[in-house]
Amino acid sequence: VKDRTFFFVDYEGTRESGAESSLACVPTAADITNNAPAGGVNPVIANLIAQKGWPAANLTGSCIASPTDATAQTLVNSNASLSTPFSNRVDSMIAKVDHQISTNNLLTGRYYFGDSSQSFPLALTGGGLLPNYNTFTPTRVQLVSISEVATLTPTIVNEARLGWNRFAEGFFPEDRSFDPSSIGLDTGATTYNFGLPTITVSPFAQLGSDKGDPRQRVDSNWHFIDNVSWKKGRHDIKLGYEFRRTSVSQIFNRTARGTLDFGSFSDFLAGVPDSGSQIFGNTDRNTFENSHALYAQDSVHLKKNVTLSLGLRWDYYGVIQEKQGLFTNINPTNGELEVLNGKNLYNPDYKNFAPRVSMAWDVTGKGTTVVRAGFGIFYDAFSQDLFMGHLPFNSSFDPGPAYNGFGPDPISFNSVTAAVLAPGTPIYGAPAPMGDAFGVDPNLRTPYMENFNLNFQQQLGKKTVLQVGYVGSQGHKLFRFRDINQPGQAAIDAYDY
Repeated sequence: VKDRTFFFVDYEGTRESGAESSLACVPTAADITNNAPAGGVNPVIANLIAQKGWPAANLTGSCIASPTDATAQTLVNSNASLSTPFSNRVDSMIAKVDHQISTNNLLTGRYYFGDSSQSFPLALTGGGLLPNYNTFTPTRVQLVSISEVATLTPTIVNEARLGWNRFAEGFFPEDRSFDPSSIGLDTGATTYNFGLPTITVSPFAQLGSDKGDPRQRVDSNWHFIDNVSWKKGRHDIKLGYEFRRTSVSQIFNRTARGTLDFGSFSDFLAGVPDSGSQIFGNTDRNTFENSHALYAQDSVHLKKNVTLSLGLRWDYYGVIQEKQGLFTNINPTNGELEVLNGKNLYNPDYKNFAPRVSMAWDVTGKGTTVVRAGFGIFYDAFSQDLFMGHLPFNSSFDPGPAYNGFGPDPISFNSVTAAVLAPGTPIYGAPAPMGDAFGVDPNLRTPYMENFNLNFQQQLGKKTVLQVGYVGSQGHKLFRFRDINQPGQAAIDAYDY
């Protein structure tokens, strides 16, 4: 509509490909011959080497210094120059529409869509650099925003905004379609957890993708705000309401493909694992939180050169809940494990009142000397990551109350029990409940910060201003982790003696 409706559309695409160069140690044909057991290479290992093993050495030398002495095996030099392919695809689109409903009413809408997929060697968190074991990462981002600004009277303006966004990302092994049982590795993994287990054989490069794969997560947020601005004489008044809904869906299958460690290359060729583990259980968790806020502020011009602002905000952060009731807890008073059965993980907090006050004073009335001061309390919503688990770098599994070894959907770990790898023989034994348990104090309260500042500005000349300020903040009721099983000093002293 001429002079009333305007639109904008944009698309951007990115394609990137290349290869990551690195050095690695891989076994040579002589290494296999010199270290093979008398009965020959284990048939499962032979299939593994043939189909999913290391690339051929392309530099001189062997990484095994003394093939006949396992205790003397050591890394001497890299004997392979790797060229691991990587790729990156990104497609992004934005559409925006502005419509002037009337001279006093403007409606705006915007939609963003981004879709990407990446494939990279992920060696930062225990992954390797060998080709065919990249981490594949699909990502999709969507954002919608709608706003209406209406001038109700010459002194009152209402602004309403509605927003929604969704971020979905997964991390999967490049060989996610490979069934380990096809070469005789009976890991018991489901289709979602297909891919070669993470295999380490010193001193050679790791086989298999990063042990953190597969995992995926979807974060979505709804946000609505309605704000009224009213100018009445010397007062600039703002009133408003805000609503937020945040939800997280997560699958956290770290080590679900399994890990296998071999003490030596000879043990590997014989199919005799030294250790290994595998997570067992359904890690699909879905949490949400509904939050509300009310606020009011008045900026009053006490004098021509003095402005005072007073405000009060009330925040209610809804109790974080799991849609299937899979939260479990630990009673901190007696250490008992609790299945909540629909009860809240912690008690709601309705006392989050946050006053704010600030002042601006033009001391001389000429704009050359200005003093500003302010104080405010600011509450913080609970991060759902505190309850959904903490993605680690080196540890096996760092969960929160969403993942415990008890309750309706417990998380367990399996250890290697197979003395020798053989087709049809399970590698891992019966699952045992996870040894660590995480809980939340039922009297948890909302963290908040006190922020304050004092600022002095003085004009020294036409082009020079001196500014001196003090800014401070102080946190209260901040979250922390503590080990409720940690012994006290008396118990430690008693044990020592």
